[in-house]
Amino acid sequence: MPWVVDPELASRRRRILELLALARNVTSTMEDACSDLCQSTQDLVAGVQLGDKAASSVKLSIGAIHGATAACDSAREAARQIQITRWEPE
Repeated sequence: MPWVVDPELASRRRRILELLALARNVTSTMEDACSDLCQSTQDLVAGVQLGDKAASSVKLSIGAIHGATAACDSAREAARQIQITRWEPE
């Protein structure tokens, strides 16, 4: 069999996937926490100018964190497709 799995490449890809899974977990947790914070802020200071501004800022953060979560998903998909085989002449 001339094409074989390169153990070094397989190990590197596995490590990359582990780190991306960790990053996604962190961004997902942050997204949830910011959503909760935003809701609490809106409940506490609805109608107060500074409170509305704070809630608006948190909403913007949620959008940015959501983008980071989506980027982690894309990177994980790309990493799964990395070729880890190499040609080994017989």
